[in-house]
Amino acid sequence: MRLTGYDYAEPGKYFVTTCTWNRRILFGRIVDGRMILSEEGAIVDGCWKEIPVHFENCVLGAFQAMPDHLHGILEIKESPVNCPPVAAPSSNPVVARYIVPQRRLSLVPQPGPLRIFGRSEPGTLSTIIGNFKAAASREIRRKRAHHRAGPIWQRNFHDHIIRGDREHFLIERYIQVNPLFWEIERNAREILRMDEEGMRITLRDRYGLAGDTLNYVLRRCLDQGS
Repeated sequence: MRLTGYDYAEPGKYFVTTCTWNRRILFGRIVDGRMILSEEGAIVDGCWKEIPVHFENCVLGAFQAMPDHLHGILEIKESPVNCPPVAAPSSNPVVARYIVPQRRLSLVPQPGPLRIFGRSEPGTLSTIIGNFKAAASREIRRKRAHHRAGPIWQRNFHDHIIRGDREHFLIERYIQVNPLFWEIERNAREILRMDEEGMRITLRDRYGLAGDTLNYVLRRCLDQGS
């Protein structure tokens, strides 16, 4: 799901979504609008948090593991020229090893071809996400013998280039309330049939929402229910 002609090693912010194989419920369950991680979900959460240890030009933003997929914001930043490699090993026992070294990005634009889709190049978004998924898969299989046969993930991932602070804010909020909408769409669809005031009271009293978050969720419920 790449944008044709775009160099995914360039500095920028990306909204990433990747799913389990055949959308299998694997990473946990939603209870009262909150995600409760399974052991597999905890491994995925830990591996995601370790990405900057292995790719030091990456900065992580909002992240949410869901029962059958995950959403995350990842920023690729320019690295100083000739920056020394990261040598310190991770202290997190959950994380499996990553396998591709980081690409050193020059501060001076360099001529050369753009990344060809399907080719693994150090420092690109595809390489970073591919390594994250491989690390999580190895650790899940190591700890959970029944996963040793068959894939954990769908092959590819979805990405969206985040353009500007406003879009970043909206995507971040979408990620944060995603478990609540999973709950509403599957277990509390009666909320979508309420009038606006009924929705507001239910969202406030049942889920403890208030302020801007309440207003945001209310707007989405009204849009979906109409």
